Amino acid sequence: MKAVQVTLLVQDMELEERISNLEERCGKLDVSLQAVFQAAALTMPNKAFIDILLGLSDLKISDMEEAERMKRLFGLFKIHRKGKSEKDG
Repeated sequence: MKAVQVTLLVQDMELEERISNLEERCGKLDVSLQAVFQAAALTMPNKAFIDILLGLSDLKISDMEEAERMKRLFGLFKIHRKGKSEKDG
């Protein structure tokens, strides 16, 4: 199991380094990495690549939706706790 974790960590570090390198190069060209990703997505050669992009995008949007739900839930919890403490006080 540790070998898998180390491999994933090394892969993550390699990806971070590659992303950092791309961001630096984009900065020199005064273009965002996001814009490059969008342009690259438009040139994907086949349905399989597009399917992967759509699947990963769906996961990312789901993560953002979940974070938003949790933020609202904690906001409601804060309001409830505040109202309860005012009644107790």
